[in-house]
Amino acid sequence: MLENIINMNKLIIQFEGTDGTGKTTIARAFSNFLWSKNYHNRYVHYPSDERKQKMLSGGYSSQEVKDLDFMEEILDIRNRKPEKILVEDRGLLSTAVYGSEVTRPAVIKLIEKVERNTVLVYCDHIYDETKNENILDTNKLKYRNIYRKLLYGHGLAYVYKRFIELTKPASTTSIVERLYEEVKDLLGETHV
Repeated sequence: MLENIINMNKLIIQFEGTDGTGKTTIARAFSNFLWSKNYHNRYVHYPSDERKQKMLSGGYSSQEVKDLDFMEEILDIRNRKPEKILVEDRGLLSTAVYGSEVTRPAVIKLIEKVERNTVLVYCDHIYDETKNENILDTNKLKYRNIYRKLLYGHGLAYVYKRFIELTKPASTTSIVERLYEEVKDLLGETHV
C-alpha cells in the first residue's frame, strides 16, 4: 500500500490553494527563511518536471492513473529525502481537489492516514503582489469551493497536525514571519 512508504520522522509543511494565491512564492520564501535560521529543509514542488513532461505528452491513460502516479511521487519523495523538514508546494490534497472524482474517496482516506504529521498552510484569496489585484477567476473559484468543501465540509482541516489559513493580503515577509511563529514549536527537534 502507498501509506507503507511514509517516513513519519519528518515535519511536512505543505502549501495548498488555487493557482495564483501566492502559495509558491510563500513556500519558497518560507523555505529560504528556515535556511537563514539554520533549519535544514528541502523545498519540493509537485508535480516534478518529469511528471509535468508526462502530463504534457499525454503519458497517462486516464485521470485516475495520473492521480495514482502523483500520490506515489509525493510519498516516494517524502521517504527518500534525508531532510527532516520538507516544505511542499502542493500535495495529496491537490490530488483530491484537481483529480478525478473517482479517486477522490481513496485520496481522502490516504490523507486521513498519512497527513497527521503535516502542517497544512492553506492560501485562500491572497492578492498577487506584482499585479496588485485579486486573481480568482470563475474556474479558480470552482476549485476554491472544492478545497473549502474538503477542508471544512468533510473535516480534512482537522486531520493535519496544524492547519493555518492565510486569507488576508500581506507582504510575503510578514506572512513568512507569521508562519514561523506558528510552527517554530514544531521545529525544535530539527534544528541544526
